Amino acid sequence: MKKEVLIIGLLLSSVFILMQTACKVDPDIPDFCDFATVNTALDSANQKLVHFTLTQDPIFAEPILEVEWNFGDGNKVTNKDTTISHEYNESGNYDAIIKHTVELNGSPCTSTINKSITIP
Repeated sequence: MKKEVLIIGLLLSSVFILMQTACKVDPDIPDFCDFATVNTALDSANQKLVHFTLTQDPIFAEPILEVEWNFGDGNKVTNKDTTISHEYNESGNYDAIIKHTVELNGSPCTSTINKSITIP
């Protein structure tokens, strides 16, 4: 009986130690991919032309696998570029959606950034 209790105790201790070490998270690496921003600017000569710039946080700058630019007007472009310009055909409000996929710890990690665009 003592031997069984000792074995169970050792087994439970081993599981506890394994859980404590296996679940450690590196504090310098986020457990999500939302470490980029998108800025927009209307072109000074053509108010229907919008310049988009995706900027990664320099601390977490990971290799870009893909950027999907959905401009909210039915047009979409997929590339690896961090800048792009798009001309809207009509005035109005648009919801642009930018999906930014990077390689994080050897796996793809995607974040979605929503931008409201107003074309005068």
